[in-house]
Formats: sequence, structure tokens, C-alpha cells
Amino acid sequence: HATLRREVGGEYTKLLTIRNVTTDVVHLRYTLPATKYFSMAFPESFQLSPGIAVSLPIAFRPVELAEYEDVVMLEVRPTGSRRGGRFGIPVTAVLPHLALTAPRVVDLGFCSVKEAVSAKLTLKNDSEVPATFEAYVPPPFSVTPRIGALAPHSGVVLEVVFSPGEAAPFEATLSIDAVPDGASGDERLTSVYTTLHATGKYAFLAVSEPHVEFGDVYLSRTATRVLTLSNVSEVQTQFRVTHATAGSDLPFSISPSRGSVAAHSSIN
Repeated sequence: HATLRREVGGEYTKLLTIRNVTTDVVHLRYTLPATKYFSMAFPESFQLSPGIAVSLPIAFRPVELAEYEDVVMLEVRPTGSRRGGRFGIPVTAVLPHLALTAPRVVDLGFCSVKEAVSAKLTLKNDSEVPATFEAYVPPPFSVTPRIGALAPHSGVVLEVVFSPGEAAPFEATLSIDAVPDGASGDERLTSVYTTLHATGKYAFLAVSEPHVEFGDVYLSRTATRVLTLSNVSEVQTQFRVTHATAGSDLPFSISPSRGSVAAHSSIN
């Protein structure tokens, strides 16, 4: 059996190795393949001593890009008390097939509503066939890159992003379709699928003090108070601090004025 990357009009050769695993000398003869696409030397009788092997070249000449099958019949002639027999050895030439692999399941965990989390996965081409792929996943998931090339025996890293608009569990299927370079139509389309799981959650922030009192502060002096901002939810969330009275020139400032707080943690 041979898998060949081939061109029409070329000639490709493989060796058929026959070994005598008995303790007797055997006398053999083979018949030629029936089709014109496979050829061998004119068959002559030969003998093999115990443990000895012989290699027979089989030439293959394709006339079109297709799969070919034939058979070489091997005849073992009777000798002494040993009975003879015939058996066939399949000879095939198949086109290389695209073989893709990707994770079956990816769990992106929890994400705050209207924010985003991401995960990376690797799409692998385990064959000798170069291909072009296209990936699709429904909202609130997205994937990049959506389109790309896959070289033989290589991989491409895809990034999946989850950005929920509501607090709910989500499940979606990432579909990846690939076509060998130069192929036309859908007859050689190969697809792989990855199931995505994620959950949208609302974030809950708490401030250590509902009211901050600075007391009397002299002019041109600075007074500082420390507040603790706690995230009491299961998701990381972003925050931004602004003055409640827009456009007012107030002598108050806070640092940091924006950032993120991890789940079940706090910052000052």
C-alpha cells in the first residue's frame, strides 16, 4: 500500500519485500498486475531459503489524479511434503487526504457581562496536503484568524473570544472547514468541530467606606484617605472612577482612576 504525492505522467517505484519465514526452501512465482498502471519485471520462478528475503520493484505510472487498485498474485509451489498455494497482495495508490485535528471542547469559564475573555487553541494539519481553512462561530463568541493557510504537518493558533451581553450560560460550536490547495467544489472539504462553553456573570463591586471625611485641611496642603474596592463576584471586572458632578472643578482626585479587579479580590 502506498500513499503518493504524484504528478500525472510521472513514474513512482515501491519495493514489495517477500521473506521466507519457514524452515524449508520455498519455490515462488508471481503474476503481473492486471492493469497497465502498475508494472513489474517479467515473472520468473525463484526460490527462497529459510530467513532470506527478496525485494520486487513495482512501478506506478498514473494517467490522472485518481486512486488505483490492483493485486499481485503470489504462487507458492509444492515441494516434498509442503503443500503449495496462492494468495494475493493488494497494490494500491491513493491520493493524500487532508487530516485536521482540533480540541473537542474548550471551556472559557466565567466572564463579566459586556467584557471579554479569550482562549487559544491549535488547529493542526497532520497530513502532507497544504490547505486553506475558514473558521466560524456564532455570537457572543468570535474567532481570529477566520481564514488562513495550513502547511503540511503544521499548526495554526486560533484565538476564541467570549463577550456576553447577558448573564447566562452559553454553548456554541466552532466550525472549521478546510480545502486542499487546488481543489474545487466541496468533494474534498474536511471539517472539524470544537464545542465552546462559557458563562456570563454580573460583577459586584463594594467600597469599604460609603462616605469619606477629610476634616479640616489647610490651604495648599494635601490630605489622603485610603479606600478599598472589593470584587465580591466570580468574574474579573473593569472599573473607572469619575466625578458625580460633571464639569465641576473639585479639589479631589483618586488614583488609580481605572483598572481591573480580579474575582474575589480587592485593591486600594
